[in-house]
Amino acid sequence: MMATLGPSAARRVAVLLASASPLSGMPASQPLLRWPAKASADQLDFWLDLTGFLADGGDVVSGASVTISPSGSPTDLVAAAPVIGTNYLLVSLAGGVPGTLYRIGIAVATLFGRSLAVLVSLPVGHVSPATAAPSPFWPLNALRTESGAPFATEGGRVLCGEVP
Repeated sequence: MMATLGPSAARRVAVLLASASPLSGMPASQPLLRWPAKASADQLDFWLDLTGFLADGGDVVSGASVTISPSGSPTDLVAAAPVIGTNYLLVSLAGGVPGTLYRIGIAVATLFGRSLAVLVSLPVGHVSPATAAPSPFWPLNALRTESGAPFATEGGRVLCGEVP
């Protein structure tokens, strides 16, 4: 049986709001999102499930970007380019200063032109000393050549394996 890299249910948060409240047409409120703590030395995948946001019309995710705050220290949290699925994002994260609560801003675009800004908090625990992310840091499911280098398009986009 072949193993596949998939998002861990333990590191999954769901965006529960639909694009608008059915009663008022105004954006619904979203509870505070938080991924479970990681150690600085961990390189882990974190999953943002957008099924609830996309539930009302057959729309799919077409693009995303990630920003992290605070940033600037050599050992601060770093994100690889997000892996985009039809109804989810998979963000690989590494590094982080122990004792820091990071805020990960995620901007999502959809095929039908909708957009969503999501803020997820992520604490970095004191399990390991401050560890810098590898450089370059590629998504954990990047397709790789025999030498270990990731496959990339001419534009530099890293190709990733299917995430179940």
